[in-house]
Amino acid sequence: MVTLRQVWVAFVIVAAVSAPAGTASAGPPTAVQRAQAAELRAQGRADACLANAAARDALGQTADPSRCLERLETAMDKVTAILGNRGRFIDNGDDTITDLQTGLMWEQQVVCVPFLHCVDLVVPWRSAMALIAFFNGTSNGEELIGDNFAGHLDWRIPTLFELKSILELDAPGCGAGAPCIDPVFGPTGAGAYWTSTPEPFGLGIWTVDFASGEHRLEASGGPDSPVPSPLLRFRAVRNLP
Repeated sequence: MVTLRQVWVAFVIVAAVSAPAGTASAGPPTAVQRAQAAELRAQGRADACLANAAARDALGQTADPSRCLERLETAMDKVTAILGNRGRFIDNGDDTITDLQTGLMWEQQVVCVPFLHCVDLVVPWRSAMALIAFFNGTSNGEELIGDNFAGHLDWRIPTLFELKSILELDAPGCGAGAPCIDPVFGPTGAGAYWTSTPEPFGLGIWTVDFASGEHRLEASGGPDSPVPSPLLRFRAVRNLP
């Protein structure tokens, strides 16, 4: 029969073997590093808890190792929150989200009076394409007092394929009024967002609806367009190096 002490010893050995070696790094810790640190701390607390339970058991006292594992599970839920959707999305802590699957960095929007980075800012398509210059601090090659958002100068409007890649049709409330996207992205409008992808025959610009998951064409507007452009949201994106 396997004793509680044997279970604890095996648990400690596995944890020690699987723990990643530390590496020196410059600058603030990344989300992955913070998640690894939180995981190691949780593992250490669980080890100590199981050791205490094993000691009590050896002394013939009441021991409940299940409480140790429950606390470990709660702590690991916090690690998952740091890493986002099963480790695919990482909250970088600077109002950006990194998608490890596609290699893209996304703007994380906020609730505020409509301006740059506000979830309720709605503009025509041509305005969205122009406003992205303020994320980068330049416009037509001229210096502006822009964002230099999150320390990067290569923000742009996403393509149709890129924007559809962050749709999550099984997100809580998707199709029932809540946006179809992972909550790690923060506030997101349950409606259409602009892309940079035009229809090949000039019939409009593709948009992605985060209320339904559908994509559809909308007018781009302009002086020669008989149909005005609707006012829609947009979310900035950039490629990781």
